[in-house]
Amino acid sequence: MGQYYRPVLKINNGIEILNRNLIIDGQEEYMMAKLTEHSWIGNWLMETVCDKIYISDKPVRLIWMGDYADDFANDLENTFNGLTKKQIINYRNAAWGEPDRSKAVERAVFDFEGKYIVNHTKKEYVDFSLYSFFSCLFSNTKFSLITLF
Repeated sequence: MGQYYRPVLKINNGIEILNRNLIIDGQEEYMMAKLTEHSWIGNWLMETVCDKIYISDKPVRLIWMGDYADDFANDLENTFNGLTKKQIINYRNAAWGEPDRSKAVERAVFDFEGKYIVNHTKKEYVDFSLYSFFSCLFSNTKFSLITLF
């Protein structure tokens, strides 16, 4: 058991929802979707999400949307991480509702060297140059945690 997550990328007025599969050599391959299973540098899902953010010529809002987020939102009085209860429920329904709007994408190779990611809402950032592939292989980075829902 446990909560599963899907990356939701909001670019301008549209959203792109990635499921837990990456296309590698023409075949879909399942990627683990719990935070502790994918939140490390060197994970192919993490690299693909980073690549999508960096190649965009527009600002990207990233939300790691959990399948239990609607339960959380129902208990919410105000906002969380800059999102209202209604927005959280809308993103959750888009990410996990029917029909399934998520998609598998081609695996991307991303070079973390000299790059960072900023969570403007929380005023936090991760400087990827502080981490090495081997030091993060089995320990979580903050990447998905600063965008978690």
